[in-house]
Amino acid sequence: MADSLRREALQFKITDLSVRITAVERVFALARQDAQTQLDSADSALNAALKDSTRTKEERKTLKTAQADAKKTQKKAAANHKEATGALRRVQKLESMPLANAEKEAGKLDAQILALEQRAGLAIIPEETPIAAIIGAPAVSAPDTLPLVVADTTLNATPHADSASTAPTGNKQRSKMQPVGPQYKAYDPKADVMLNPPAAPCVLIRDVRDEFSGETYRELQRGELFRFNNEYVKKIMPPGQSHIVCEAALAEKGNTASLWLTFSIRDPNARKTFGGFTKNSQAVLKFMDGSTVNIFNLRADEGVADASGNVIQFKAQYTIDKETLKKLERTELDKIRIAWATGYEDYDVQNVNLLRRQASCL
Repeated sequence: MADSLRREALQFKITDLSVRITAVERVFALARQDAQTQLDSADSALNAALKDSTRTKEERKTLKTAQADAKKTQKKAAANHKEATGALRRVQKLESMPLANAEKEAGKLDAQILALEQRAGLAIIPEETPIAAIIGAPAVSAPDTLPLVVADTTLNATPHADSASTAPTGNKQRSKMQPVGPQYKAYDPKADVMLNPPAAPCVLIRDVRDEFSGETYRELQRGELFRFNNEYVKKIMPPGQSHIVCEAALAEKGNTASLWLTFSIRDPNARKTFGGFTKNSQAVLKFMDGSTVNIFNLRADEGVADASGNVIQFKAQYTIDKETLKKLERTELDKIRIAWATGYEDYDVQNVNLLRRQASCL
């Protein structure tokens, strides 16, 4: 029993170390690539200057200094990446080691990975943001002296006897107090689009009928289900871009429904990190009411790179039975757990009503 608990704790530790060192390896791989690009550029600039007779001695000296600095940077980046790659290999070997040896090795790797994270800038604790900066409220400082308030004695003063003679005669009508400040329309919950959003149109990208079997195939236009930024990766993401974008679309062939999930991962090493999808791999749908449903993938996919090679796209098709389809139509989706070839990850769903609307369309 004790060994079983130790092994379970070790497995959690291995997963944590694997995620952390993978993120570090990505950072150093990108840094090494950038350093090599800078060195190649410095070499080209220096070679061009040496062949150009119009360039001065000072210019060539400056270019040589830049080349030397680029070499140092590239050498350091290569060393960092080599150390991170070595640590990653050691983490991958932990599961096959004896329990006591693996625990000891995991402790050493934890310290090494922490040092690598600090070197890569991934272990920096962000400063707390003042609450005033979050809500946009300016700070209010107490005044040195309180303003002098002068009472208006004319409001409660007794009218003078002579004033009766000067009071106007005829119909005496009191003037009504006019409201001060802007006027607001009364809140109507029925008009609140957050409470009662307009129904989205059902857009079918495919609606065909098989001439032989007579079955129809309908597939809805996919929509964005969620975005995800790994804590270790989002610091190096370009502004406005996400690490993972998942789009979803429901489809139906005859009486069988399926869920298509399309993952666009901004990482040229995504095939190595995630491994793609294997046939019969599992996904777990967690709904807002706390219930979960297991679904299974029908196809294997190793990923396809876009034209730039920086974004890898993976597709999975999960079978959906009638009960699950009804559940999707009634209840919002909260989270989803995806089993990749190299492990599983949990994602928070932002567009919680997407599959609910699509299920209603089917």
